[in-house]
Amino acid sequence: MDADDRQLILWYRDGREEGYRQLLARYESYVYGLCYRLTGNREDAHDLTQESLIIVLNGLDTFN
Repeated sequence: MDADDRQLILWYRDGREEGYRQLLARYESYVYGLCYRLTGNREDAHDLTQESLIIVLNGLDTFN
């Protein structure tokens, strides 16, 4: 059974790698698709996806 986003965030905050991996797996392709539609360039979309996910993951400690 897959955990919901809230549970994954709690796992991530507790340092459990599984939370991090599942969050990335769940949202990486969506974020990439959005970035690709905005830029029209695969390399730029890949770079923006990585940067965006890093920002989000770094902000999870203060997310409510």
